[in-house]
Amino acid sequence: FLAVGFYDGTILILDSTTLETIPGGEFSHAKALITQLAFSHDSIFLAATDLDDTTTLIKRTSDSEHEWSYIGRNKAHYKSIVNIIFGIALDSNVPRLLTFGNG
Repeated sequence: FLAVGFYDGTILILDSTTLETIPGGEFSHAKALITQLAFSHDSIFLAATDLDDTTTLIKRTSDSEHEWSYIGRNKAHYKSIVNIIFGIALDSNVPRLLTFGNG
């Protein structure tokens, strides 16, 4: 998969071979410019940050690449988000989302 973020907050999930948008792979929940995108190690989760200092989480809901769903948005930082990464829990293979703020 390939993800692209736009100035208007739209996120597209693309097929990495054809570069076409995957059906159901367009999300317009953010209203500000997307600044960062990150996939989890297993490509099940996609996280995005925007200029409103908000994080959006999207999940692949089945093994079918065409089934992605919006999980939600969270504003946990009062200053800009400088980095977003997925880690892995030490005792399992479960992805953990980490965001780092400025200041």
